[in-house]
Amino acid sequence: MLLIIAIAIALIIDGVQRAPTGAAEGTALNVPTAPVPMSATTRPTIRVATFNIHGGIGSDDRKDLARTALQLSNFDVVGLQEVHGTLVGSPQNDVQGAG
Repeated sequence: MLLIIAIAIALIIDGVQRAPTGAAEGTALNVPTAPVPMSATTRPTIRVATFNIHGGIGSDDRKDLARTALQLSNFDVVGLQEVHGTLVGSPQNDVQGAG
């Protein structure tokens, strides 16, 4: 029983600690320039993506959410990480000086 408790505590401690990950292998999304037309014989497809927007700041250190939205416009469902701001009012956690 003590062994199980010790393992559980070790797993909890390991899960709580945050560690940065390395850079992603890719440098851009492979997005077609125009949506692919659907024929009668084509099965419906849902395009799903997940993307870390880094607070909207690109690799050129510019904050451009319109550029980010354009890159993700051909997907049906998108999960975003590192989205900052509030739904109402001015953002409280926005990056100062970006933009």
